[in-house]
Amino acid sequence: MLLRSEGLETIAFSQPSHAWLSGQLARQWGNAHFAPPEPFEDVCLATEQHDLGWQEWEAAPALNEKTGLPQQFFEVPGDVHMKLWREGIGTAQIYGRFVAVLVSLHAVTIYGFAFDPKTAEPAHAAKVHAFLDALAAQREEWLRQLRANPQFSNVVTNQALEHCRLLIGVLDRLSLDICFGVKSEKFYRNVPMTRRETTDLRLRPVDHDPAELVLTPWPFRQDVIKVRVLGKLLHSRFASQAQLDDALLKAQDQAVETILRAGETK
Repeated sequence: MLLRSEGLETIAFSQPSHAWLSGQLARQWGNAHFAPPEPFEDVCLATEQHDLGWQEWEAAPALNEKTGLPQQFFEVPGDVHMKLWREGIGTAQIYGRFVAVLVSLHAVTIYGFAFDPKTAEPAHAAKVHAFLDALAAQREEWLRQLRANPQFSNVVTNQALEHCRLLIGVLDRLSLDICFGVKSEKFYRNVPMTRRETTDLRLRPVDHDPAELVLTPWPFRQDVIKVRVLGKLLHSRFASQAQLDDALLKAQDQAVETILRAGETK
């Protein structure tokens, strides 16, 4: 889950709901300066489904006993986190090998910035390395089959896959920040423009209001876009898992809409 404080209340967004928002952004991506996803529908689908391994967990998220709120995705124990990603990548095969490859590559992105082997416990570090090695072997087999398929051979080159990996990564981060609520400047590095070029993006709220954001340079087709994400509105904190389960079951659905505009390029 992702939690957004709204005064004394909290909006809890599920990982699949956040991924849906990522998919909305993916479908708007592309203009004269930024290459659109390619193949368009496949990459947009992978972006929208990159967290599908979390569906069962998010149906009954565990309580963080220290906060009295649901565990956020970065609070989930490491072994559980790897299990959810392993299952999600396996499930992604229902959409085809290419989508599964992109979801697997996104796991590489996630562990690239969330896991530091220098500070991790040796036993946990060994598990993570084994997990990533298994994913790499699985991906290589899928890629071998895709490279033999003329419908996919031109989009599974190393350069094309790296473009997709970077694109899904920035769409994921944009969506996360929108869910959390952007109240100050955010910067996104190494954002793909083409398969050969990258740039940096700057995101800022208008008058410190997270409902309206300005993004520079502008990567989307239209000059203004609106995105929407759904969460659960929680009115209190909880002393037990049973209380949290009951509150989430009864919670009001809360829609959050955000407008993004093109900023001036100096």
